Amino acid sequence: MKTKQQQETQAILEIAKERDIYKSFIIQLALSADLSAHQDVMTLIQNARNWSYAHRSGNGEISEEETKRRISQAADNLCNRD
Repeated sequence: MKTKQQQETQAILEIAKERDIYKSFIIQLALSADLSAHQDVMTLIQNARNWSYAHRSGNGEISEEETKRRISQAADNLCNRD
């Protein structure tokens, strides 16, 4: 079992990772818009929609762990333009 300090450290690291993902996403979106890369912008927006939906999906019908997994997976895919 983790100590309270270890749990707090883990939470801070997770927040920092999320911040870095979101920052990268916004930069990529802005650069794509500046370059008039319409398809890239649309792909990034769809990724953002998927990430947003991951927070709402399940309606309590799936476990909290599964919800977190879905959110994490969607966050990891935010910056993909494939």
